Amino acid sequence: MRWMTCGEEPPFYGNSKTKKDRSRAGAVPTALLAIGALASGCSDHKGVSDANFRSVLEPVVRDAFCQTIDLPIMVADGRTDNAVFPLTVPAKPPMFGSATHASMIAMLDDASRAGFLKRTAAAMPVKERGVSLPASRQPVVTYAPTDKAAPYFRSVERKTEVGMLPFPAVCAAKGELVDVIRWSEPVDLGGRRVSQVTYRFRGVEPLSIVPDKDKARMAEPKEATLPMVLESDGWRVMPR
Repeated sequence: MRWMTCGEEPPFYGNSKTKKDRSRAGAVPTALLAIGALASGCSDHKGVSDANFRSVLEPVVRDAFCQTIDLPIMVADGRTDNAVFPLTVPAKPPMFGSATHASMIAMLDDASRAGFLKRTAAAMPVKERGVSLPASRQPVVTYAPTDKAAPYFRSVERKTEVGMLPFPAVCAAKGELVDVIRWSEPVDLGGRRVSQVTYRFRGVEPLSIVPDKDKARMAEPKEATLPMVLESDGWRVMPR
């Protein structure tokens, strides 16, 4: 048996020799044609539809409750710049921005005491991510997520001057797309087709150490709108 390709007539239809035969063939339930189209993988990724916008929004919403951990990322010998967890940071606070450093370290230490992170202090050759200077031996602290913490302490991508890069983040909950509410008719903007898509999302499966009032706030569905642009392979969130 061979599945039909997109736009191909079913064999019994194409082989009918008379209008009467074709009429009989046309009486076959259209559900059979739909099954053939689905099985052949036919889909319009460029169409304006709930399904197409949903597939773009779900990865965006997933990180909606994640906050990047604003600390210098130290890279040990043998590790790449893109590996952010386990997270290694300087043991000593910087000369500037010490208040932010202290609050981030306090959050990581609290998570360690709660069993979400394994904290290890040591001295080793490291260098700061993105810095071309050679590695030097210095005191650092490494935070490694436990199995139960992996969905909450993970990397998220953020736009930088050199493109998208992974950053360590703590996620208070998992973002869930509730529904796609509406979208505007696509219009031409700078030679590209653009649509404003409005959707609703919420936070589910919150991190256990999050205060109850914040858990309740995240569970309430929220509405947001994003501009979508049509690319050659389908819809994408418009770069900012």
